[in-house]
Amino acid sequence: MGICRGVKMNEDERVKSCPFCGGYAEIMDEIERARINSSCSLNIGNALKELHSFPKDNVVIIDNTGMEGYVKDAKEKGDADCKFFKMYFTHSSGSYRGHYCDLMLEIGSQEKITTVKQLINVLELDLKMGTVYGYKGGEYKINENTLLWLDEYSKARSIAPIKFVKAEKNEVILLTKFIEDE
Repeated sequence: MGICRGVKMNEDERVKSCPFCGGYAEIMDEIERARINSSCSLNIGNALKELHSFPKDNVVIIDNTGMEGYVKDAKEKGDADCKFFKMYFTHSSGSYRGHYCDLMLEIGSQEKITTVKQLINVLELDLKMGTVYGYKGGEYKINENTLLWLDEYSKARSIAPIKFVKAEKNEVILLTKFIEDE
């Protein structure tokens, strides 16, 4: 059993009839590696490494730079109804609609406290499960190299988590960035 773009299939299917790459699995794998390597978004492994360096009871605050960039871009493209909201984790994760093989850490506008320990638990559970189900179907393998995104369910805003930094008191700030090309 092999994996092509995260979807399980036997090797003959992967080479001859892959619906994603039509048999060009190796080329598609190289393109995917280049996408991951060039992204400024944290992957699961790096996020966990950074999170483990902070006290587990510290509160994680999401920086709103990514949301501000998204709203500005949407308004420039004519979406007058696009609204800014302060982002909070919902403690859920799933397939990111922008790239189904990536992991979305779900956010919402309802204020909710999230500790370093809670976020570590979400990411470690996802790694333990080893797969995420695509927004429109399919099963995608995830590992420490899987990219992370922040968004609400059903959205694809391209808000990348880029780094966790220590703030004053008992807080850790997750810096974010809006990525236009994603």
